[in-house]
Amino acid sequence: MLAASYGGSVAVLIRSVAGATVNYTVLQVDENLEQPQTDASSGRTCPTARTIARYASRENALAHAFELCPAPS
Repeated sequence: MLAASYGGSVAVLIRSVAGATVNYTVLQVDENLEQPQTDASSGRTCPTARTIARYASRENALAHAFELCPAPS
């Protein structure tokens, strides 16, 4: 799991796949620039990246990301 920020007030949870690895990124963005900032952060570097949810806070997005991550084996 990764976390990044443009310093905004909302957070998006992004899912990407690289081979057999699933990655989740919590990206804090400006509410009025949510889509351009999300695209700039993940669209160019990972073509499989998809926004799966939007949250009012970074903490809520992180909590959901941890729920989605498998437990270590």
